[in-house]
Amino acid sequence: MTTTLAAQLAASTSLNASLLQDRSKKRTSESYLFTGRDADLHDLDSIHALAATAFSHLRSLSPAFSSKTVKFGADGSSLAVDFEHALFSDAARVLDRTLQTPELNANLDRNINAFVALLGPWLMEAPTSKVLEWLVRRFRINEFNVPAILALFLPYHESPHLVKMLSILHIQPNSSFSFLLPFKSAAKPLARTVVVQAMVSDTDVARFIANLLPNAVKCSHLHRTLLAFHAATMHDYISTAPALDDGILAFIVPSLLTPLQSSQKDANVALGSFVLLCTLSQRVNLKPLALAAIISAMTAQVRGARGSGKGSVSTAQFVKTAVVICSSQENVREFPLSASQLCTKMSGFADEISKLMAIVGVQHFILPLLRSLGERIHEHRVSSLFSTLINTSNAPSVVIKELSRILIRLAALPRDADPGAVDTETREKTIRVARSLLSLVHQRHLELLRGVADDVLSEAGESNEDRKEHRTMANELLTSFSLTHPLAESSDVNEIVVASASTSKVARVIAVERMYSTLEAAQDNLSAADMASIQSALLGRAYDTHVEVLQALYTSPGLFLSTVVPTTSPQQLLDVITSQLFPTPPHRVVLRAHAAFLAGPFTKAHPDFASAVQQTALFPFLLASKAKFKTTRSVWDAIKEGGGFQTGWLRGCVAVWDQASLLGKEVLGADKDDTNGGSEKVCEANLGVADKIAENILIANDGTQDITILLSKFHDPIPHARALAYLVCRALLMRTTGDQQILLAHRFMSAMRLTSLEASDDLSLEEALEARHVGMKVVIKPGGRNTIHALQASILALIPALPVPPKFSAAWTSVIPAVDQIPSDPSQCYVSLMQEIYALASTSAGSVPKSLSTSILQVLFLNLRDSSLAFLLGTLLSSSPSLERVRTHALLHVLAFIRGHSGASAIDFQTVLPSLIAVLLDARSDKRDRALILESISLLGRTSEKKHVYGMDTLYGSASSQLQYVDTKDLSTYAKALVDNRAQLTQDAGYIQAFHRKHFEGSNAKYRRRVLCFLLSHVVSHPFPSARIALLRSIESVADFSKSHMLLPVMKSLTQDPVPIAQMFGTSIEPYVSLVVAGFLSITSADLGSQDDNQTWPVFVSGLQFYFHSNSDASARELYANALEQRLFAGLELERRAEVCTILLQAGSEGGEAYLASRALLGKLLGDVALIINLLVQFRPDHVESEGHVNKRAKLDPIPHASEISKLQPLSLLAEVLGTTEIPGSLDLISNLLETLNKIVRSDLWGPSDTSYVCQMLIAAIEKSASRITEPPARPIRLDVLVELIRVTDNPQTFNEALLLMANLARLTPDSVLHNIMPIFTFMGSNVIHRDDSYSFRVVQITIDNIVPVMVSSLKTKHLNGLDLYIGARDFLHIFTDASNHIPRHRRQNLFVHLTEVLGAETFLAPICMLLVDKVTNRASRQTPEEAQSTLTLPASLLRHFDRQRQLVVSLPKPFTRR
Repeated sequence: MTTTLAAQLAASTSLNASLLQDRSKKRTSESYLFTGRDADLHDLDSIHALAATAFSHLRSLSPAFSSKTVKFGADGSSLAVDFEHALFSDAARVLDRTLQTPELNANLDRNINAFVALLGPWLMEAPTSKVLEWLVRRFRINEFNVPAILALFLPYHESPHLVKMLSILHIQPNSSFSFLLPFKSAAKPLARTVVVQAMVSDTDVARFIANLLPNAVKCSHLHRTLLAFHAATMHDYISTAPALDDGILAFIVPSLLTPLQSSQKDANVALGSFVLLCTLSQRVNLKPLALAAIISAMTAQVRGARGSGKGSVSTAQFVKTAVVICSSQENVREFPLSASQLCTKMSGFADEISKLMAIVGVQHFILPLLRSLGERIHEHRVSSLFSTLINTSNAPSVVIKELSRILIRLAALPRDADPGAVDTETREKTIRVARSLLSLVHQRHLELLRGVADDVLSEAGESNEDRKEHRTMANELLTSFSLTHPLAESSDVNEIVVASASTSKVARVIAVERMYSTLEAAQDNLSAADMASIQSALLGRAYDTHVEVLQALYTSPGLFLSTVVPTTSPQQLLDVITSQLFPTPPHRVVLRAHAAFLAGPFTKAHPDFASAVQQTALFPFLLASKAKFKTTRSVWDAIKEGGGFQTGWLRGCVAVWDQASLLGKEVLGADKDDTNGGSEKVCEANLGVADKIAENILIANDGTQDITILLSKFHDPIPHARALAYLVCRALLMRTTGDQQILLAHRFMSAMRLTSLEASDDLSLEEALEARHVGMKVVIKPGGRNTIHALQASILALIPALPVPPKFSAAWTSVIPAVDQIPSDPSQCYVSLMQEIYALASTSAGSVPKSLSTSILQVLFLNLRDSSLAFLLGTLLSSSPSLERVRTHALLHVLAFIRGHSGASAIDFQTVLPSLIAVLLDARSDKRDRALILESISLLGRTSEKKHVYGMDTLYGSASSQLQYVDTKDLSTYAKALVDNRAQLTQDAGYIQAFHRKHFEGSNAKYRRRVLCFLLSHVVSHPFPSARIALLRSIESVADFSKSHMLLPVMKSLTQDPVPIAQMFGTSIEPYVSLVVAGFLSITSADLGSQDDNQTWPVFVSGLQFYFHSNSDASARELYANALEQRLFAGLELERRAEVCTILLQAGSEGGEAYLASRALLGKLLGDVALIINLLVQFRPDHVESEGHVNKRAKLDPIPHASEISKLQPLSLLAEVLGTTEIPGSLDLISNLLETLNKIVRSDLWGPSDTSYVCQMLIAAIEKSASRITEPPARPIRLDVLVELIRVTDNPQTFNEALLLMANLARLTPDSVLHNIMPIFTFMGSNVIHRDDSYSFRVVQITIDNIVPVMVSSLKTKHLNGLDLYIGARDFLHIFTDASNHIPRHRRQNLFVHLTEVLGAETFLAPICMLLVDKVTNRASRQTPEEAQSTLTLPASLLRHFDRQRQLVVSLPKPFTRR
């Protein structure tokens, strides 16, 4: 056991003790980003620069990193922060937290913890790793901020990022997180099961992980990974924990409720808590208060519960979750009223409850809800909920019992009870609603209600008088429930109303008469309650099935309407009466009573509803048949008695029956056989009525709506309504012409929903066209199957003969909208209609008598005439599912058509050959289909003289003007070649690609070009996207420049107006674009560079611009890149190559995918010096400050001119490409790169933050080019640009690279280096020498190695050895000796030793030592010998480094002896 003394000593141990324990061993830096060995190569300055850039990137990703206030801590309180100043500033770079006060360290911890929490969503991004590396190296967060680090990394427990952080994390063996130590040493990811086991073993770990999500929600830094981690981990923990006691629930429940109580709107957060609450409820019995709090928190997350726009989960999700949670909890009496009211405000809450009645335990949610809402029964939402539960068929009996108990208590509430609780109006409304709901219970659960009433009464007072009083009240209440009408105040009215619901029809008739008498006698003096009761009773008699009651009801129609309509709208009254007529029609006399009322008093009182009466209530009874003639006649008699209709469908229809002498007398006796004469009269009446209704529809103002209603009758449950609707539609077709007729026919076809012509008796086309024949079938058996088929056939038989629209503009071979979409263009509608008729007739050829289907096809082809072949091709190419079944039939008809026109004066069918190839390549074509296609193609290749070309300039409509044609010989050769490969093409249609490649490779070039142009002209003009793609794919492997010329207009439309093409092709747009671009790019560089062609190059350029955008087609972009790299770019002249590169640079400036593609392509294209120089001149800044020295850059970047903004990003990309790829060695190129660098340095438009990267890339490019030059250049290189850059830059990386470049250029232009040598070393002494990192020291060494020899050579040339040389070199040597104090102490000796060796120790060791001694002479003279010895350590150690001979030379230097 640890003693008290040991604990005190451990507490007082230095925070840096681990760094001071053993200095004999080399310490490896702890690093998150680098391995131990690599970490030592990067000093703090380099890491700081890296982190500063990464922090800027993070600020662009999220504004939270730039915020001055963030939410922090477990309570989400606001914290003032400045991450840039506290963590990434120059002051932070030199901050040592181990030397700060506790207050400063506490503030620093708050900033670090708040910043680390914000990194959660971005942990997998590269900038985050760089920032974390800085925080580890500078602030040692892996040691001092372990909880914050674990909170950040644990959600990513299976990623390698946690493994990296664990390897450097300081976890004490006795801490709660010691379970991580084995994974730290093993360097393995952390499985979730390990985390869950640690939570089960240690409550502190469980509390820590449970609070991760609530804290993130409070502080607004939630991310999806954390949400998924929390849901999965907590689910496993709750499920596997041996016991969940009160201590564990104390942090689990708040962790689950906090996300629900926040203002976040992420549905995933709420649903995650819902799932976990369900899991928790199955493990423990929650206390009532806890369960109430859970339900309240959940209701706040439902959309619509607290108003529009609030909430994130649906009502269904809430209800299901709440039911599951409560199903296992039995000790909750009721929910908070506020939560229950929110439930009733949810959209569809009652319906969702009713769907879950079968779930076991659903009552544990419903009962507390109902108890809390009982006093609010007067609110509409609450009463609707109660009503829904009562009407639910599978509601648990316990729910109905409790609901009844609540309602009985409310309904039996004395009117004078507790007057102070609620106002009188609310109390009365509550009682009325409760009684109304109890009446519903009485209808469905009579015995249950009676038992509940007895139970409630048994809870009454102790005295017998109280019990008798409540018993009497309950009996009255139960009696009142038997009525569906509100109770009246007058006992007389109540008596009449009760009598109206009597089982005796005589009593009901008397009650109706007494109600009318009461209304007439009262003369508007009835109370509101009495009037409401009478209104309800009269309306209820409309449901009566006895004609005597209805006659009594409709005896005073005016009084009936004036009483009922004020509270029940005319539409509701019409719906009530109509509901008695359908779906099972009532007795004839009842039907006549209702019809007489509707056609007479009701229509006259409410003429606006005349159309509804005719179309909805009366239409199913207007068609006469042998079986239902009397019923129909009674309806027409009722209509006639009402005066008939002067408007609507039935205007003038009564006259039809009058003319047929069918009203008022027997025509078809019920007890005797029918005569042909009577049936024919009825048939004529039916046809006449149908024709008259059609006439009325056509002249109506809203004929379209009338037709929609009429078509809905096709599927009416009453057969008479269906038959009459078909007859009316047939009459409509007969009465219309032109476009109207075609549109109607298409609507009729869609409404019939036919997939084939059903079998019927021997119905011929002539019989289907004869109205009397079909009408007699209707009279005999209107609901028969054969009758319906005959009615459908009577309409279908008319359609094939419909004439072509007068202004027919659509191509027969064109894309037609789907069957369920009626085309707005009559021409397209006509084509679609013919295709549907063809499909019906073809698919029915084997299932119906051949006469009908064959006749329909004959009429169709006779009507289409020469257009039949184009029509069949459109059918084959259509993607409509209904036409797929007739592909083989269509191919057989195509073959027959071509054979029929292949005589001596045959027609040239070359226009259909591309479409046949497209059908051949269609995936829906099987072997039989392909064999038929090739048989048809074999007929096309016959060499006999052709009379004319089929469909010339008309096949594709207006697009046919772009078609090209081949002569008979070429057509015969091509068709014969296809037929010769029939075996392969029949087996595999894809073989056509290999066929085309072999065929055209062995063919004459002119022939190949003619056939390709012929095929490609159809690619340009064909209306079917699938055909275009098929043709392009078939010649994909054929190389010929004619493809690019033919596809030029397609390419132009793709780049200039792509929206129509994208809409046309839909999901097939990508393969189409790839094929078109690949074909267009078969062009040669000579064609692109031709001055005679002024179209190809602009289209090529526009395509390059269009497809090198981030959102463009990636495959087309890749095709462009390959074509430029492999064939086209090298053959272009300089101007056009520069234009291509300019487009790529501008496209890459937009970022995203275009940047990557442009950068990769430019790296392969930029290999020509002249081209690179052209681009540098184009994008370098034009405006410069002056020719003088440039001042140090300001801290804030200036705002660039608009004209210069567009140059920065392209120039940055160009510099990046030049700096990272191999470029040629050229003095001109180096000079232009330096000139560009000079203009950037001198420009006042671009700030240092914009240009640092560009400068570094340009320096790299200069170095790459210079490395390829082996001979000294003829003219000097301007190095003053680099000197100026060294002088003005604040970026240490730029400074170092410029020094290295200067050193490398010293071998090529020593004179230029010599001219600038003093400024070079001056700036190096002031900027680089003092840096304590290996890279900077290496830069200094390389600079000395390459530049100092040039200076030595110059000095020795100007000065002889001796004092003159020392004097001449003094200023140069002073640069180093004066900066000696700024050089890190442990690097001073190494630097001066290296400098001396490069200068030459024999010559310059003495002056260097003398200048070093001279620098400290004044100070050493005033010191003690021991102190002076320490002061002279540097010159002494430098001297001792060399051998004794050189030491003697320094002690007795010869240069002081003059000769």
